[in-house]
Amino acid sequence: MKKKSPSPSWYRLGLGLPFALALLPTAVHAACNTGDVGGVAYLELPVAPGSTAANVYGQREANEPGLAGIKVKVVDAAGAEQAVTTDATGAWSATAPAFPVRVEFLWDQAWLKSTVSGAGSNTSVQFIDASNCNVTFGAHNPDDYSDTATPFYITNLQQNGSGVGNTAPSIQNVRYADTGLNAAFKDNKGTQGTGPIPSSSAAVQQVGSIWGKAFQKNTQRLFASTVLQRHIGFAPTGDAGSIYVMDYASGTPGTFLGSFSLQGKTPANGGAALDFGTVCRSAACAADAGNTGRELDYTLDASPANPNIDLDAFAKVGKMSVGDLDIDQSANTLWLTNLHQKSLVSVDVKDGFAALPGTVNQYLIGSLPGVPACTGGELRPWALSIHQGRGYLGAVCDALTSQNTADMTAHVLSFDLKTPADGFTSEISFPLNYAKDGGNWNPWSDTDKKVGTNWKKYIQPILSDIEFDEGNNMYVAFLDRYGLQGGFYNFAPKSGLTDLWGDANDREKTQSLGEILKVCNSAGGFKLEGTADCPAGNYGTEFFNDQAGDSAADGSSGAMALLKGSQQLLLSLVDPHPEGATGEPYWSTQGTNTLSTANGAINNWYSNMYSGNKEIGYNGKSHSMGDIELLTAAAPIEVGNRVGKIPTTTVFRMQTNRALTA
Repeated sequence: MKKKSPSPSWYRLGLGLPFALALLPTAVHAACNTGDVGGVAYLELPVAPGSTAANVYGQREANEPGLAGIKVKVVDAAGAEQAVTTDATGAWSATAPAFPVRVEFLWDQAWLKSTVSGAGSNTSVQFIDASNCNVTFGAHNPDDYSDTATPFYITNLQQNGSGVGNTAPSIQNVRYADTGLNAAFKDNKGTQGTGPIPSSSAAVQQVGSIWGKAFQKNTQRLFASTVLQRHIGFAPTGDAGSIYVMDYASGTPGTFLGSFSLQGKTPANGGAALDFGTVCRSAACAADAGNTGRELDYTLDASPANPNIDLDAFAKVGKMSVGDLDIDQSANTLWLTNLHQKSLVSVDVKDGFAALPGTVNQYLIGSLPGVPACTGGELRPWALSIHQGRGYLGAVCDALTSQNTADMTAHVLSFDLKTPADGFTSEISFPLNYAKDGGNWNPWSDTDKKVGTNWKKYIQPILSDIEFDEGNNMYVAFLDRYGLQGGFYNFAPKSGLTDLWGDANDREKTQSLGEILKVCNSAGGFKLEGTADCPAGNYGTEFFNDQAGDSAADGSSGAMALLKGSQQLLLSLVDPHPEGATGEPYWSTQGTNTLSTANGAINNWYSNMYSGNKEIGYNGKSHSMGDIELLTAAAPIEVGNRVGKIPTTTVFRMQTNRALTA
């Protein structure tokens, strides 16, 4: 069944974008005639679609859009000034000034920085001797920078059991263009994979169950956070608030530095200590009030091949531990969602590993202005993204209490990174009771309501990831909560089970069915796919081909990464496969599809593992992977242009001033 787009009446637009972007060639530029000075301001992007080489900074490429709203000051030697603003294409001109002139480009957006000076672009202050209509200025967002079109991306594998003594790889490093099944595995037909084997930066026993990831570019450190997934233990030395750190300063594979915990930390901005929740997974808590008293209902075996019940975890999935991570690169601040206290947490990570964590602040989401009200349930945060200096939070209303599908809604809220206590702006909200491919969303359930005879499912929404492209279009991914609640050839959440091969209802073969949606930037606001302002693509009412290799629609596992300018995004997927293929050999594999943001097609695919062997302990068609993060270089910093001795009668540096020598 093809999904029906949520009703347009639910759209809520945010504050809009800082300025417009326009790809060249577009409308006629602002007139620049003989005797005038003029040119264009544009946004530098790291790569171009289909290119195997990175764009050259300081030189405008065909896919680099003009910047509207940049202020340009033109001042002649006598101090006469003309002030203009770039138009919708980034073009500008000033009429017949007295040359030579000083041209200065100004803007208000702190995230936007001047690019390097090159053959096709100059600095934000330029000196022009005569009429010139090709005075070009490039700016960029350092967060988006990459010096390669094929960076590594980081993901991780989730494996059944406590993790104690498990030396299997967890955090893996995959090259962007890698394709095929990891050659360390055989596919569903028994054929050895032909894809590159990823290097590993940490083993299962070092990090345990993790999902969120964030990469700090200036230190080349990766942060990964604990997540509660049933049947999969935290690291033996970790807890629900643990953050793991890897160092990639020397390249891949990264070096595992260790971890720090935020559990129990007192926030510097006041309030209760951080609490990420607890789950019973030991004999010590088996007889606590409300528990069964049976140790094997709660404990996890060290062997990935051995099933477990993990009874306490089922209802707590999505309600404790950490959700998503992101980094404010300019402030060296790690942001994360605390699922238990339902809060935003910021952590100063500017110092070396031994000094982490630095200052910690917490902002309780429910107490902030602008938080949406949920009917028949609670707001469940998870996704977090930092884009152009602003934070974006993704959450759903879970309808847990009412069990009414009309009460399920998705929300993307933005907030000021410097003053999060000021609250949220609603960027877009939409209902989740639409006709979804692969089965509709269900209200959250803390009891097992699985349906199906072979593969079992009960699809529940978690808005897990948010990405933006260079045109400020938004992409939202959902993971299926049931994919975190269930496993593969594991016990159902029922006390006393001992025989995996008895009643089929006591045996789990979970199928996870998530979602990905495109949200178009339209006139400074956001419109969901399936409308006139954001039409569907070539896949019925859907923009993206997110069908799994087993033909199950909506195979998304809820994690994304996007390299600006590529017109592609990486999406974690159950059964990734090439466009147009039946995908049967790739059944019960897990990895990524590279999807086109231009037409929704599959451009590439890679499977990290074959997850259909119950003896290995991967999770079949339930969640076996975490978030995806690109491993990219920090943007270069260019210092220097001209130094001059300024006469006391002038207020600016002109080209006629005498240059100083060292």
